[in-house]
Amino acid sequence: MRHVVKQTMYVVVAAVALLTTPQMARAEGFINPWAGIVFGNDETEKKFGSFGAAAGVIGRMFGLEANLGHAPNIFKETLKNSETDLTGNLIIGPMLGRGSYGVRPYVVAGLGIIRTSFEGFSSTQDPAFDLGAGVIVSFTPHLGFRGDARYFRTLNSDDPLGTAGDFHFWRAQLGVTLH
Repeated sequence: MRHVVKQTMYVVVAAVALLTTPQMARAEGFINPWAGIVFGNDETEKKFGSFGAAAGVIGRMFGLEANLGHAPNIFKETLKNSETDLTGNLIIGPMLGRGSYGVRPYVVAGLGIIRTSFEGFSSTQDPAFDLGAGVIVSFTPHLGFRGDARYFRTLNSDDPLGTAGDFHFWRAQLGVTLH
């Protein structure tokens, strides 16, 4: 009998230890539809009119995202034109708050492609990079707001060293984040 009580006590202690042990940090998936404004280039219109979405995963400090953006009639031209970008990004920033609630300031950097097109002409697709910073404010475990500013620049596709290209712009974007 004493042996059974002792084994039961070990099982209870082990169960309590397992239930009270902190869980490992898990990456949390998100989707972020956004709208924005393009600026910082004399060839572009400075107007509200770009839109897109980002999706990815983010943990306690690091995350990955894919960001797709589109700006119709971005250039100061009479011809119909557009810019579309797709980048894969690394996000670095700590969550300040408890659990899924709080504020996450972050920096973001990535590589991708920028496609520009003009009506009646062939489009161009150039490798590109983006750099930026922003903040995510989470009000519930499933809903938050995200705002950031990013610098985009093409890389010369004909230069084997990948030096910076001619086309560049800034984009400020604001959106809803769904976890």
